[in-house]
Amino acid sequence: MFKTIFKKFMLSLLLTVFAASMFSVRAFADLGYESANLLINPGFEEYVEDTSVMDANSWLKGALKRPVGWIGDINSWVLSNGDGVYRPADGKYFLCLLYRDGKVKASDYEKAKIYQDVDVNAYSAGTVFKLSGSLRCYDQSPHDQAVMYLNFLDASGKILASKSIAHRSPEYVRYEINLPKPSGAVKARVMLRANRFVGSDNDGYFDAFDLRATDGTQTYRKVVISGKKAAKAGESVQLSVTNGVTSEASSFIWRSEYESWATVDAKGKVTLTSAFNPEVGVTIYAQDIDGNVGSFTFGNGKKNTDIEPDVNSGQNNTDTGQNIGTVSVVKIAHKGNKAELKWGKYKGADYYLVHKYISDEKGWEVVGFAGKNRTSGVISNLKKNVEYRYKLTAEKRIEHGSITIATTDIIKIKLR
Repeated sequence: MFKTIFKKFMLSLLLTVFAASMFSVRAFADLGYESANLLINPGFEEYVEDTSVMDANSWLKGALKRPVGWIGDINSWVLSNGDGVYRPADGKYFLCLLYRDGKVKASDYEKAKIYQDVDVNAYSAGTVFKLSGSLRCYDQSPHDQAVMYLNFLDASGKILASKSIAHRSPEYVRYEINLPKPSGAVKARVMLRANRFVGSDNDGYFDAFDLRATDGTQTYRKVVISGKKAAKAGESVQLSVTNGVTSEASSFIWRSEYESWATVDAKGKVTLTSAFNPEVGVTIYAQDIDGNVGSFTFGNGKKNTDIEPDVNSGQNNTDTGQNIGTVSVVKIAHKGNKAELKWGKYKGADYYLVHKYISDEKGWEVVGFAGKNRTSGVISNLKKNVEYRYKLTAEKRIEHGSITIATTDIIKIKLR
């Protein structure tokens, strides 16, 4: 009997030790899997009020606030308590708002962004960082875009790696970006941006951002999506996807940037609705089990003439960090009140944008679009004895939006 009791005691003790060891391992895994949130004021609950800007909008006086810890133009951010179904869980979010009332210039829309830098020197190259955040836009079709970026920069400020996700729906959606720290990176930059498409104002909604460094158990893989890009409204397209490990579409989580234009099922089949606008384009995302995200854009992604190109236009290429190249201007032909501009194709360009210099606003505005196979465009409604300034940029699509990879010198046109 004593032996039986002793055996039961030892078995109970072993089970207790085993359970305790399992609990400690599990607790350690839960707590040690990711670092604490690296961002300052990720929920935008801390802010500094500013009443010195946009005074023309009396309804905005006292409402303008700069989120603590974030850098950017302080005249475009408003703290909101939410409204109706758009109210976030914590009751507050930040709205990036630029209201075009004569005081806000077209060039100001480029400033509708804020960013925050985080020192990552303590983390080894290859450490996977995870950025998550909630995005939504104002309910006006085709919606503006709320975009979040995760960039890694070296000591000189050159971008070594970049990934972004955009959202174009009035409903809140929480997104996640995984990106490994490249060798030579000293800081991670989280940037939030609102891109304007239509309407009189530019607004994107942002809430509860979170940046964490994993402990090495997180796996980063590039997710590549392929399919027929030149699809039309009403058409269905089956997308293929791979992350180097699996090509089973049902093992990915699929999401549409804007479901009013495109729906996607659990197997990557996309149906473009009758409302789909190919001139603007819509992006489909696929996320694997480790949280890695790939994107695929239908349509040509034409920008509205009120907004600038997406990321670091005219600066460095955010994919490679290399300086932008030069597009050659072949010929400028005048006829009547028009001028035909011809240029040489630039390798790697997905499309071209024509920019006009607005002297009153001391800034450039996008006034024309050309597909990648176009090498000419006509500028109309020119007046005699007036000097106009234009430039053309070659744009390349990235995870979302575009980057400028080449540009012409300033093109001066004056009709006699």
